Amino acid sequence: MLSWLIAAIALGAPAEPASPALEAFFNEFTQKRAGVASLRAEYTQTDVLPEDTNKTRGKLLYIKPRRIIQQSEDPVSTILMDNRRGYLYEPEIQQLQIFEIEDDPQSDVLFLGFDEDIRKLEEAYDVKLLTTENTSRGLVITPKFDPHRDPLFEELNILFEEKNLLPKRIEVINDDGSKTIYEVTNYQINGAVDAAETQIALPEGTKVLENNEVRETAGPGGLLLPDPLLPGSAQSSSDKEKTTPEIEVRPLEPLTPPADNTSPAAPAPANAGAAE
Repeated sequence: MLSWLIAAIALGAPAEPASPALEAFFNEFTQKRAGVASLRAEYTQTDVLPEDTNKTRGKLLYIKPRRIIQQSEDPVSTILMDNRRGYLYEPEIQQLQIFEIEDDPQSDVLFLGFDEDIRKLEEAYDVKLLTTENTSRGLVITPKFDPHRDPLFEELNILFEEKNLLPKRIEVINDDGSKTIYEVTNYQINGAVDAAETQIALPEGTKVLENNEVRETAGPGGLLLPDPLLPGSAQSSSDKEKTTPEIEVRPLEPLTPPADNTSPAAPAPANAGAAE
């Protein structure tokens, strides 16, 4: 089962204005997130099914502006979200799948809890402020009605720790009665990040698929994808792909030597100007 970083994509309708309390929460959230260039955390994922319960653990790394790397222990897999581009690596089958994320406000839920501005969620979801008995604050997020598509979850509840308003518990409720719960702990903010940590290391023989077609196969020495992104970088690699201008290559025109106007004048004939 793909994690909440991928599964929570749904379509919706235009947003209504936020309530004063919710708007105040958004402002506080933005202020506390402004200084976060990177963070690490550990998580426990519990899948509650009608007839079974599964649990796994993992780690995640977030790099501003929009890259999240999520590594799961059982089954072993890595999900990397790079703005509007996703990478799913499954070492058991030696395959990396590259996929595009819809360029619309609904996809902003993938970076829920890490982006500076979470107001965009209201363009696709109904968002309500949640306060628990122990004063923890959170959000209740439900997809807005779309007659053309069934939502991929019924409700998403998220609780934040108070110091930095980082997610500490995420509950995804599905329409089949199942739900997935994430407990996020051990945050480390703005620590040192190595370039290779922001990529997926593919051993030799791993197939790279894009649009369900094999794009390449990792050769000797393996392959690192996508391009590295360190804290403080201006763009994610997917943004670079979109904004790098195409360079037109033209043959050079032959050069014509300029007239030499600096050479001394030729001497006049010896009898020049003599009277006959």
